[in-house]
Amino acid sequence: MTQMNLNTFLTKCKETGVHTVEVAVVDTFAHLRGKRVPVDRYFAEVAEGGAAIADAIYILGMDDDIVEHATVNMDSGFLDTRIVPDLESHRLLTHRPGYGLVFCSSLDEHGTGPHELSPRDLLAAQVERCRVLGVDPVVATEPEFYLCTVGDDGAWTPVRSYIKYSSLTDAPDLEVVLADMRAGLAGAGIEVESSNQEYGPGQIEVNTGPTDAMRAADDFVLYRSVVKQVAEQHGMRATFMPKPFTEDSGSGLHVHTSLRASDGSNAFADSDGAPNEPMGHWVAGILEHAEALVLLGAPTATPSPLVASSGKAAEAKPPTQVVKVISRPPVLVAPPRPTAPGGFAPTASPPPTCTGAWTTGRCWPGASWRPARPPTGWSSVPRERTPTRTC
Repeated sequence: MTQMNLNTFLTKCKETGVHTVEVAVVDTFAHLRGKRVPVDRYFAEVAEGGAAIADAIYILGMDDDIVEHATVNMDSGFLDTRIVPDLESHRLLTHRPGYGLVFCSSLDEHGTGPHELSPRDLLAAQVERCRVLGVDPVVATEPEFYLCTVGDDGAWTPVRSYIKYSSLTDAPDLEVVLADMRAGLAGAGIEVESSNQEYGPGQIEVNTGPTDAMRAADDFVLYRSVVKQVAEQHGMRATFMPKPFTEDSGSGLHVHTSLRASDGSNAFADSDGAPNEPMGHWVAGILEHAEALVLLGAPTATPSPLVASSGKAAEAKPPTQVVKVISRPPVLVAPPRPTAPGGFAPTASPPPTCTGAWTTGRCWPGASWRPARPPTGWSSVPRERTPTRTC
């Protein structure tokens, strides 16, 4: 993973002919927003002084409709927020030659502190709380997505009509697209581990490596952007919607977390069949804040009617493990296996936005569980084969 400070980025821009720098912030739906700045102006002014953008970016809904907030609204006039580059977060966008990108912090109206709705700044504050305790969060994400073609009528259809999970023989034409995606992700400084067809027709997963929490969050947002752009370059579309097609598998998002101790070791490493003390506290915190954490998987009001009104916990017993399901809202938590070489604590929150697909987590490599259909007590709303939101 390439970390580029300002001087290194300047050298790379000259070497690769970068003409535009995307000055980026992340909105509340993990969508990249910001300004495109000529490269000379970026280094002369914006790198140190930042740029201005309306803070309405933090209250835009799924269709860019404005959802007024207590402090960001029409009465306040949608004030500008100053977005200031994180000078250690520069990236080259090799899938779009001539472009670079930098992630930014977002300041309040007085320019004296972080904007209250800036997701990246909220994460930075939580990471600092961990570091005060002598640990550093390590995170890896596993997003799944569907590759689709778009018909003359606007309908999205998966590029495959059948399932061929992890096949290395099937779909060499699809591999051309995936190779460009892997190259684009790697070129943007994201550690690519592997890619494979998932258990859905035209469903894909590209795995990336673990890193510090802020880098992982930046990587995840940039991952989605690169995948969508490369798909369009090949005349396709990519959607990360959790359940774009009623009859096919939903797309999940595994979130793996662990803690790095002050000596650089994995603080969970000596867990053996049950969490050690640090992991126990970490998982307890996940359970304590489960209701708030579910917003990561269900950020809109859409999923609420999909949850069983009874509020009873569903029973789920995947192979070799028992998974607790905490109701209202449900969150899955599983212990590490005795043979696990140190593990990740899982988080999972069904259902995410749209139609009740599951956002799942796992705590050891190669042993995740995701039901193909919603369990008893959950409902799935039938939908046409046309995504109306391309999350």
